[in-house]
Amino acid sequence: MIKFKSFIICLLIITTSINSYAQKRKSNPDLRTGKSNLIYDNFNYSSYIRTVQLNHIGKENEFPIIDLNKNETLTISFDDLRADQRNFYYRIEYCNADWTSSRLPSIDYLTGYEEDRIYTFQNSQNTLQAYTHYAFIFPNENIKPKLSGNYLLKVYEDADQERLLFTRKIYVLKSEVQLDSEIIPSLSPTKRSKNQKLNVSVNSSQEIRNPHTNLQIHVYQNQRQDNYKILKAPTQVSSNKITYNNPQSLDFEGNNEFRTLDLRSVRSASSSVQSIVRDSIILAQVNLDEKKSDNKYIYKPDENGKFYIRNIDFEEANLQSEYINSFFSLKDSANIKGDIYLVGAFNNYKIGSENKLSYDEQQGVWTTTQLLKQGIYNYEYITIEENKIITDKYSGSYFETENEYQILVYYRKQGIYWDELIGFKNIKTTNNNIYSGGK
Repeated sequence: MIKFKSFIICLLIITTSINSYAQKRKSNPDLRTGKSNLIYDNFNYSSYIRTVQLNHIGKENEFPIIDLNKNETLTISFDDLRADQRNFYYRIEYCNADWTSSRLPSIDYLTGYEEDRIYTFQNSQNTLQAYTHYAFIFPNENIKPKLSGNYLLKVYEDADQERLLFTRKIYVLKSEVQLDSEIIPSLSPTKRSKNQKLNVSVNSSQEIRNPHTNLQIHVYQNQRQDNYKILKAPTQVSSNKITYNNPQSLDFEGNNEFRTLDLRSVRSASSSVQSIVRDSIILAQVNLDEKKSDNKYIYKPDENGKFYIRNIDFEEANLQSEYINSFFSLKDSANIKGDIYLVGAFNNYKIGSENKLSYDEQQGVWTTTQLLKQGIYNYEYITIEENKIITDKYSGSYFETENEYQILVYYRKQGIYWDELIGFKNIKTTNNNIYSGGK
C-alpha cells in the first residue's frame, strides 16, 4: 500500500507554492494569456483553462455535431483558475476533412460576425480553488455556419487571436445519404479475439461522382482523435450504394472497458478512492491500479472514456465543485519499454509531460497527479513505444468490449473546393451485434 502520508507532505509543499503563485496572478487582473501558435486540434493552450465541455442541450459529452437544417446548438463551457473577469472572444474557421485550413473567406462559410465576445460568466462559490465559469451557445444570432463540414472553434483573450485559450473541433452536418453498418470480429485469425471490424455502406438517392477520389469515410472509436481511421477507396460501387468492406480496413482494437474514478464527493472517499484530505487544498489518492491485460474479459459498465461534472455535496455542480489534486498510481516494474501516459476525454487523450507517469522508487509504482474537478472520470493507461501508441498494454484488448463508433461521410462535389459533411451515424457495440453483425 502506498504511504499516503508521505505523498501528502510532498504534494502540500508543491501545491502550496502553486497556490501562492496563483494568488499573485489573481491579484493582477492585467496579466494576460501568453501567445501561442495555432494547432488544428482539440487543444488547451493555457494551464489555467480547465474542464472544457461542448454539450448538446440535455445530452452531455455526445459527439460535437450539429445539423445545419435543424435548430441544434452546443453549449461551450470552461473554467479559468485565475478567477477574475477577463475579456474572452471566439471565432470559427472552416476546415477541410483532414483538418487543414480550407482558406475560404469567412463570408463564404458563416453568417453574422467573424468574432463574438463571451458575456456569460459566474464565479465559483465557496471553493478552495477559486475559478470563473464561462459559457456560451453556438451557433447563435451573431455567428452561424452556412456550409456543412469541419469547423475549428478558437477561444482567445482580448480579441488577440494569438492569445489562445483552447481550440475545439465542431462538425456541421447536412444529411444527404443514409449509412448502413455492421460490427464483426476481425477477419485476421490473430486479431479475431481482440479486435472489432466495421463494414460500412453509403446509400444515396443522388449520384455521387468519382467516389474513389471525392468521397471519404472517417471513423472514430469513442470520439477519440488518436486512433481514428480514414477510408478513401470503396470496395464496391453501384448506382445508389457504395460499400466499404475491405478485409483489412476499419479493424479496431476493442481494448477494454475504461477504469472509472468517482470524485463526486470531497466529504467522503468513494470506492475508487483510497483517501481524501481536505485542508487548504483537497488531495485524493486514487486506488492503486494494476495491469488487466492478463485477465479474461469481464463486462463492467463505463462511459466509453467520457467525464461528467457531478457534485453530491452541493446542488450547483458547475460553480460549487472543488478542484482536486488526484494522485494516480500504477503497479509495474521500473524497467519498462516506452513511456506511460494517463488519458481520457478529460485531457483529449493527449500525450504530454503533464500526464506522463514517473516511477516512484520508494513506493515501487508509477505515478502522476492530475487536477480534476469534482465528477466521474473514465481513464486508461497507454504507452508510447518507438513512436507508436500502445493502448492495450495495461488493459488488454477484447472483441466483446462495449465501444461507440462515429462514422462520418465527407464529399467534395464537382466544382467546389471544400469538403462537405453529408452523412453521420453513431453506433454502439454489444455482445449481440458483434456476433450477429447487427446494424
